[in-house]
Amino acid sequence: MNVKLEQLSKRFGSVTAVQDMNAILKPGIIGLLGANGSGKTTLLRMMVHVLPPDEGRILYGDIDIREKHEEYLANIGYMPQHLGMYPTFRVEEFLQYMGAVKGLTKAYTTQRIQELLPAIHLEAQRKKKIRTLSGGMRQRLGIAQALLNDPAVLILDEPTAGLDPKERNQFTQLLSELSKDKIILLSTHIVSDVESIADQIMIMKKGCLIAHDTPQRLLAVLDGRVKERHVSQKELVQLRKNSTICYQRASAQGTLVRYLDAAGSQDAYSVEPSLNDLYLYYFQEEEV
Repeated sequence: MNVKLEQLSKRFGSVTAVQDMNAILKPGIIGLLGANGSGKTTLLRMMVHVLPPDEGRILYGDIDIREKHEEYLANIGYMPQHLGMYPTFRVEEFLQYMGAVKGLTKAYTTQRIQELLPAIHLEAQRKKKIRTLSGGMRQRLGIAQALLNDPAVLILDEPTAGLDPKERNQFTQLLSELSKDKIILLSTHIVSDVESIADQIMIMKKGCLIAHDTPQRLLAVLDGRVKERHVSQKELVQLRKNSTICYQRASAQGTLVRYLDAAGSQDAYSVEPSLNDLYLYYFQEEEV
């Protein structure tokens, strides 16, 4: 079942956090990208019925979530950016507590815990207190609580914040395994989190949805525009004035620079664009 956003808007005083958003979310992993303050979290909070939209509506299938929000929420799993966990709770106790909060029966919650802990590689930590867990383990526990009700829609807000590269890789592998029959909306400003696993990409900027498509189609806009070449320090200074630098690295031949070429450089060679290049293309005028 799809989730449809129709002309969704949200304002806080004179600030428009989300403006006229239209999108259809289908099963698979959807990477929601945007700089801090772009409206991502506000959108997610509307989708989990924490914030009411000022305009527009959200449909789950044919259901307007304002009219049947309990039925909708029964199919939603949510992991906020800052999930409060009682540090003295043991892993199993925390999940039992969250099951009660969600209105699940104790028997059903116990069954789901038996299924989830091995799946998220926390079976060995079942009896351990949360304060003893690593950052990656806590994030996996956050996923487990979101999955307790076996949701059709899983919404994750900056789930890899604070994780090291190995933990982020393990986390994205877990999401890939879960995405076969679920809509997984993953909000992040860390492009590498979604580059290898996203079926679709949504890009928000200043409250607006400015792009929504498969990664391959979105990257087509940069065909022939991502270049690499070795430059001198003087050339690098000039290049920074006229182009967006994606990265640079010192080498024996000078400085190897990858950049978005707007002038059609003849002495550089084109390279395959990445999602990071695309992100910089859309946010080149902002601090990201």
